[in-house]
Amino acid sequence: MPASTVFFYPEGLQDPWWAFIALAVMVVPALLMVSTIRFNSFKTIDTQQRRSYKVLALVALIIAVIYFHPSIVLLGLAYSYMLAGLTGAVWARFRRRAAPPLQPDDAGGGAGPLVGSPRSPSSRARARCRR
Repeated sequence: MPASTVFFYPEGLQDPWWAFIALAVMVVPALLMVSTIRFNSFKTIDTQQRRSYKVLALVALIIAVIYFHPSIVLLGLAYSYMLAGLTGAVWARFRRRAAPPLQPDDAGGGAGPLVGSPRSPSSRARARCRR
């Protein structure tokens, strides 16, 4: 991302306010690199699998747009990738369900496994189905 920003502003930044923003552009990706936020890796794309001509046309269009406007497109792609990772992290945090509190069992007086808890039979069955 810093490289795409430098490529977008080849003449440099003369104004101190913009220089401060450029510092943030360098520090934020550096902090994200050492954070625990997961970003998509494109290592899992299967290049041997056959694809339709629509995918080929889309890839050709992306290459053509990069060729004609490289600084704008590369800057947009870099920031979109960063925002996608941050959005995914926020989305994952809100999707997590809070663990249900343990409630005492009416018959035995003790706390037995609740439905949905890791020790309940229904949770073990769901775990087997997911494998």
